[in-house]
Amino acid sequence: MIRDPTQTAYVYEGNFVAIVDPNANDSEIQLVNLVESETYIQGVVPSEMGDYWPIETLKSQAVAARTYAWWTVTQVKRGARPSEYDLDDTVQYQAYLGNSTRSKVSDSAVTSTNKLVMKYNGEVIKSFFSADSGGYTESAEHGFTQVLPYCQSKKELYDVSRTATVWVLNLSLAKISAALNQTIQRIEVLAGDVDESGRVLWVTLNGQTKISGAVFRQKLKLRSTLFQLELQSDDSIKLSGAGFGHGVGLAQIGAREYVNQLAWDFEQIVKFYYTGITLEVLN
Repeated sequence: MIRDPTQTAYVYEGNFVAIVDPNANDSEIQLVNLVESETYIQGVVPSEMGDYWPIETLKSQAVAARTYAWWTVTQVKRGARPSEYDLDDTVQYQAYLGNSTRSKVSDSAVTSTNKLVMKYNGEVIKSFFSADSGGYTESAEHGFTQVLPYCQSKKELYDVSRTATVWVLNLSLAKISAALNQTIQRIEVLAGDVDESGRVLWVTLNGQTKISGAVFRQKLKLRSTLFQLELQSDDSIKLSGAGFGHGVGLAQIGAREYVNQLAWDFEQIVKFYYTGITLEVLN
């Protein structure tokens, strides 16, 4: 990932390996940071959450991040992914800013859960997580077309009204048409095209063509697929939504609120968001 040179410098531990693609321009070099796994997680946790969040929330993020990292490593070892690196430093995998955001609190969340991961039927799980479920998590089946029994759709148990989860966006049909690269005269979400969580699976365009809610969200840069459509005028659509992100697995806002509102510990948090898992120390 190329970062803005005008921003604050980022500090990383470990070593770097420079990889040059012989088929690419000679000036293009890929730098891979080689870092010990727990040090890597110490860089991820405060990059994903503020270190001012409750320690039990940070612990739940540490377990989720470590589990996701190790699941990804197993895919590389099995040949399911390229082997030049295990993970990148963006939210495509999980945010990682090296030592730049680390603190004693965030480091403590990692060391106190040292090498602890989640497993399902003896296998390290694919522990998806996102910012805010909006009050109802999404299943992996609907969110990513992956059948993962531990990532189920379920209603949050904390008082969602105490968090700022709602968003509203007004868009003209002309702007929607430009984003979707086709002329849109009519847009709607049919009753059968919404899943259990309230997320939009399909959006119907011009009364006949359907586009997936995920693609619609991506094209229009929406915060989530948990929204409702309302016609405001002949050329304006109101989208009323909640949450931020795909909603599968652990919700970071929810993990914070379970500590603040219900005094849960990290184990209660991860076992709520990931059904049927066990917590085990990596060998």
